[in-house]
Amino acid sequence: MKNNFSENLKLLRKQNNTTQNEIAKLCKTTTATVSRWENGVNEPDIYTLILIADFFAITVDELVR
Repeated sequence: MKNNFSENLKLLRKQNNTTQNEIAKLCKTTTATVSRWENGVNEPDIYTLILIADFFAITVDELVR
């Protein structure tokens, strides 16, 4: 099954007028890391997925689906 986290993160971020820098601060990481997530190079750990899902008021399942 394909994981669409990278596409979903980018879409959610743009729909909510949120910058990569804001996501980076939320997750205590760098904008370069967020960029790598959005480009499908890396993925965050489960705790970070929970932070991001909570920020956008969705479930982790919705975030990675």
